[in-house]
Amino acid sequence: MTSLSHSKTMSLRKVHFVAKVSVNLLTEIKKWLSPSHFIQHSRQIPLSSTTDVRVFSMKFNQYAFCLMATFSSYEVLSAPSASLQVAKPNSTLFTDIDSTDDQVVAVGKFGTIVTSTDGQNWRQAEVPVQSLLTAVTIKSDKAAWACGHDATIVHSSDNGKTWQLQQYLPEQGKPCLDIEFIDENTGFAIGAYGMFYKTTNGGKTWQSQFISDFVHPDDKEYLEELKQDDPEAYQDEIKFILPHFNRLLIKDRAFYLVGEMGLVAKSEDKGLTWKKI
Repeated sequence: MTSLSHSKTMSLRKVHFVAKVSVNLLTEIKKWLSPSHFIQHSRQIPLSSTTDVRVFSMKFNQYAFCLMATFSSYEVLSAPSASLQVAKPNSTLFTDIDSTDDQVVAVGKFGTIVTSTDGQNWRQAEVPVQSLLTAVTIKSDKAAWACGHDATIVHSSDNGKTWQLQQYLPEQGKPCLDIEFIDENTGFAIGAYGMFYKTTNGGKTWQSQFISDFVHPDDKEYLEELKQDDPEAYQDEIKFILPHFNRLLIKDRAFYLVGEMGLVAKSEDKGLTWKKI
């Protein structure tokens, strides 16, 4: 190994060290609300090196984003708080909107969800979280879902009046950015760092999928070796190695996915395999 390549490898190891220690520090803060607890009891995690300088920039940015997101919501406990009842729900920050034949549903900050039948008068729904909600999708009056920060997914079966929690994972520090359903049973939720969840029972359970098709070619051998040598480190590594998935479109039996780093991809087998386009 030349001195230059050695220098690059060592730099990557340092980034992994700082990033992983930082993420674990903030995870402990969220659990115990006491930074000193982590400082006194934390242990170093075995680090792995990579061979691609491109990973340096990508990982540093991703870990930094995760760090800031965790800081911004470190006060969140394991049990979510109900959404805030805002004074003027029709003038708060909203991020997405969907509709049925007779009603509009909009979602936004502090877990706010509002409904309207005429676009003029709005009613705030009962929602069990205060997380920023980023997307909503409606299949019928009895089947609507919304997702957002803290990997939150909520569901309504009464035309948007009340919502029930299906998933809430603040310890991951990852926002869900879009959610789509094929029918009232099969749906998909996507988000930061390659988040990709699938349900086949209307959201009663959600299964996480790792889309290896989007792993950079230079990283595939590294991940395969890590998976064989240290399965725990492998699971830790794949949490942040993929780009953010921002939007999912389901049209004519084809799935289209767009995201970070110029990602545009298509799947013709309901998300099992993907090809960049």
